[in-house]
Amino acid sequence: MSTYKYSLQPFNYLKDRAESNPDQLLFDGIDVSATNIFAFEFVKKLATYFREIGVKKGQTVALHLPEPLHIMFMLATWHEAAISVAYVPSLESK
Repeated sequence: MSTYKYSLQPFNYLKDRAESNPDQLLFDGIDVSATNIFAFEFVKKLATYFREIGVKKGQTVALHLPEPLHIMFMLATWHEAAISVAYVPSLESK
């Protein structure tokens, strides 16, 4: 058994970061940055939204977002036990 308490629960890792150091930057991108608390609250809202629109455990959610925003959407899909995949419009058949 692993002694690392977040090995399978990235949402709990984010929650712990938000509680222990809410104002620390989780990521700082060119166009977007987010503190731990902002990211945690945003992921919770996204997970609730996914649940409300009917995303179920095991379903696939395609994400087409700029980095690093995709991280928060990915965590929200994982929180709902769904699968997140990158959606790349240029790969669509013509």
